[in-house]
Amino acid sequence: MAVTNPYQMTSSEQQEIRNLASQFNLSPEAGLAEANQFLVSGQAANMTDLRRIATEKLNARNAQPAADPTTPSGYTPVSSAAFSSATPAATKSADVLGYTPEAYTSAGYKAEQYKPGGFDAVTRDSQTYDAKQAALTNLNVTPDQLVEDRIQGLLKKGSPLLTLQETKARQGMAAKGLLSSSMAEGEALRAVTESARDIATIDAGTMSRAAEFNAQQANILAQFNVREINASSAFNAESANAAKADNQRVLNSAAEFLANASNTAAANNAAALNDAARFATEAANQASTASTLAKNNAAAFLAQAKNAVGVQAVADANAAAREAAADSQRAQQLAIQATNDANRFAADAANRRTENDRLITADKDLQKLNERARVTEQATTIFQTATENIAKIMADPDLSPEAKQAAVDQQKQSLTATITFLENASQVTGLKELVTFTPATTATTATTATTATTPATVTPPPAAQTNTGVLTEEDLGELRLAASRFGLTPDQAVSEAYRLISEGQVNSMDDIRTVYGV
Repeated sequence: MAVTNPYQMTSSEQQEIRNLASQFNLSPEAGLAEANQFLVSGQAANMTDLRRIATEKLNARNAQPAADPTTPSGYTPVSSAAFSSATPAATKSADVLGYTPEAYTSAGYKAEQYKPGGFDAVTRDSQTYDAKQAALTNLNVTPDQLVEDRIQGLLKKGSPLLTLQETKARQGMAAKGLLSSSMAEGEALRAVTESARDIATIDAGTMSRAAEFNAQQANILAQFNVREINASSAFNAESANAAKADNQRVLNSAAEFLANASNTAAANNAAALNDAARFATEAANQASTASTLAKNNAAAFLAQAKNAVGVQAVADANAAAREAAADSQRAQQLAIQATNDANRFAADAANRRTENDRLITADKDLQKLNERARVTEQATTIFQTATENIAKIMADPDLSPEAKQAAVDQQKQSLTATITFLENASQVTGLKELVTFTPATTATTATTATTATTPATVTPPPAAQTNTGVLTEEDLGELRLAASRFGLTPDQAVSEAYRLISEGQVNSMDDIRTVYGV
């Protein structure tokens, strides 16, 4: 089970820890792991505690052992053979921890399928009709249409025509004097017959034509009626068939629409179910992947933290062992050297015949020490002047980046030449080693978007500044921690802060934070 860090560092605090890691010969991630270990173990509760611990470690590492002013006298020279050589401590190797990655399984889903529905088309029965046949009216000849029958009617005894013709015939025969003769009877019969024939012929023709006209009209009317009846039946049949076709089309369209709507709804429902199943499956897979990744990251972080702590612990133990062995050897060598120096001093003292000779020699040594202090102070002043000149050059807005770089290089060359001349003239060695230059860096200002070259950082001579009481130990630790953000070493950051205080530019740690924007 992973140990939870009770204090969550911000991204800027994590970056600060990564920057500090290099000062302890650690990788950025190893530095974060060690800081987390301090928080988990309770040695630190917040970022302020971590800065304090880092400052204490830096101070302990940078602290120089004080010289022990021993006055040797009157000892016999000792050989190094008198001391047993220190046995170097056996180095240890760190046990590296691994972790088994958590595997994750992906879930699938069964796709929902749908069966499309159809519809039964509605068919229609066509309606027919029986055509009506016209009943023809035949022209049947009746007795009244025959001349024969008409004559018989006209010649029937007592008929008006017969009586009239007989009367005319007798009158004519009487006028001739033949009334009682047979000729009169014949003439009357002939006249009646001829008159009846003419009348019968006319009447028979009239009756025949009337019958024919009536038959023709009856046939025409019958044909008209049949035609209209058939047209009406055809219209009714066509209307019925059209109505059935429309009803069938409407019913089929409704059935087809309902089938399409059902199929569409089924397809949409299946798609929705499939989308929901796919979404749920993807969400489950993502959750499983995220959970597995989180577990693997936690396992990797824990293993890395443990490995970093273990490797650092072993490295610290090995370094301590090596340092102890080296300290033991140096102690032996210093003891031998001190003993031999004491013996030499005693021999020299014995060779001096008077106390005056010893005092003169001591006075000369003191003069050399004073000269070295004076020359060192002078070198410090020269260095500070060069640093101020470089700062003014970089702050001059009228100079181009190339001009600034040339002016800075000239200041560096002048500083190096002056220190070399001072060293040669004073016979004080080691002054050139007090001034070191770091490679120049390039910075871009946000307001002008131009590239300017930062001057080389120069390490000031030691003991040039002293704590005036304005800065506490905690302030000094904060300055050392923030040094890397400005391309300075911890000692350079402290020296720069003292310079600002001595020149009156700042009066407190808050002023320094304002100047550097921290």
